[in-house]
Amino acid sequence: MRDVLPLNPKYSKYYNNIPNVCCDAKGKFCPVLSRAVKSAPCAALALWCATPLTQAYAETRSAIHAGRSTAKGSIDAVKAAPPAQSARSVRGAQDTVRKTDAPQAAGVASGKTEAVTVHAAFNSARARIAPNLGAVAYRMGQAQINTTPGGENAAFNQVLLRMPGVVMDSFGEEHVRGEHGGLTYRINGVLLPEGLNGFGQELDTRIIDSVTLMTGTLPAQFGFRTAGIVDVTAKSGNSLNNKEISFYGGSYNTFNPSFQVGGTKGQWEYFVSGSFNRNNIGIENPTPAFRATHDVTEQGKAFGYASYHFDDTSRISLLTSISNANFEIPNAAGLPKLYDIHGVGDVQSQDVNDRQNEQNYYVVLSYQKTGSKLNYQVSPYFRYGAINYTPDPVRDMVFQGVAEKENNTFTTGGLQFDASYDAVKAHTIRFGVLGQYTSETLWTRTDVLPVDEAGFQTSVHPMSIQDNSGNWAAEAGAYLQDEWKLLKGVTLNYGVRYDRFESSFDHEGQASPRANLVWEVDPSTTVHFGYSRYFAPPRPSISGRRPC
Repeated sequence: MRDVLPLNPKYSKYYNNIPNVCCDAKGKFCPVLSRAVKSAPCAALALWCATPLTQAYAETRSAIHAGRSTAKGSIDAVKAAPPAQSARSVRGAQDTVRKTDAPQAAGVASGKTEAVTVHAAFNSARARIAPNLGAVAYRMGQAQINTTPGGENAAFNQVLLRMPGVVMDSFGEEHVRGEHGGLTYRINGVLLPEGLNGFGQELDTRIIDSVTLMTGTLPAQFGFRTAGIVDVTAKSGNSLNNKEISFYGGSYNTFNPSFQVGGTKGQWEYFVSGSFNRNNIGIENPTPAFRATHDVTEQGKAFGYASYHFDDTSRISLLTSISNANFEIPNAAGLPKLYDIHGVGDVQSQDVNDRQNEQNYYVVLSYQKTGSKLNYQVSPYFRYGAINYTPDPVRDMVFQGVAEKENNTFTTGGLQFDASYDAVKAHTIRFGVLGQYTSETLWTRTDVLPVDEAGFQTSVHPMSIQDNSGNWAAEAGAYLQDEWKLLKGVTLNYGVRYDRFESSFDHEGQASPRANLVWEVDPSTTVHFGYSRYFAPPRPSISGRRPC
């Protein structure tokens, strides 16, 4: 191969180091390309991005005319060699590449291209397990995220705000189409259990390869919180091959260092990211002043991902996340003193020192298997969260008459299984189950001042009231649905879902039929007809402490 001259000696330094090249029956170079390239100067780049050699001549290929090109970029077709001869030429080319010292050849010989191809196939199979059939979906990739103010340094809720129908309240919570508390978050197709309501953003924008918001008439695989499904695809594959340290800052004394480390090695893929964010506007400013009083936040986040490919049809992956955030509760200056406490003199409302700490930890282990007809993913997961609210005992009682210390924790463990089966040519059956158990504890100590029936203070000595309580909840759901391709461009997806909710305070269940008809009129127009019945049980956890 290396002794055969290329069609144009001008580009010999490119052709001689390119692996995906074989010879036709006339001894001319025949690059294996997925599509034709219309100008000779682009030939080197196109050949370097050629498809893997194992797919050579599996379908009709075009060859480059490496000579002069016309204004239209003419291409001359080259007659290919017989398949047997082509295969021998390809193997010869591979052997030649392995003996070279060129960096490009080493990259291909190390199997990185094949690893990326396998990873893409896994992601495609996972998307087929839980598609958004009939639902309205809006997707943002890394290119769009990087164009938002702050890019990857922006909070996750700021990314969601760029999607249609999403608004944010004063506490940083997202609402879709006016719904309150009805969002489900999924990472790589696996449910992220509900946490305690707080001020912080648990997900870090740096981990996102893409994020999809699904609304409308959702298919049967989505249950419980159905105002919107936020499905995050974490970085993986080729996007992991980088190391980055970033320092970001700006107004409100914002200081946000971060790092990302990722890569692929053999059948392993890994990605680790971490960030720290400190600024002087952690919560919405309750005063008309430009700068809030007592509103500093410090937030640390870490995320880890690792996956191992057993073969071209199975992989196991691990996701883990840690977040720890501290918030100062902002104050309003000049509030009147309402109550008296023994031994306390003059105090100012701008000096109140209320604080809140929020912690969230989760881990997800997923095994995915892809086959010619059956694809499935099984994922056990665990999550722990805590909110600790620390009051300013003296000043809170002077200005509010009450000071409450709160410690709210919860743990959730669950298992999710989703599968798709290509039954016949026009039918794809999807089914799955989900079950999880949540346990929550709430401890409070409330300092109060005695008052009479009219609300007037009767003593300057506060008293304490303690309370220990908790909740438990078991949630389960199962679904079965069929994707039926009625006609070209017309798809009917119908099925049923059953959910059950058992807890220390509620017991209920419901069967929910779903049906969606999708008509692709043309590449730019799609018509949706759908019906969905939803089951929305109460939250198993109590909301975290928030200022009035």
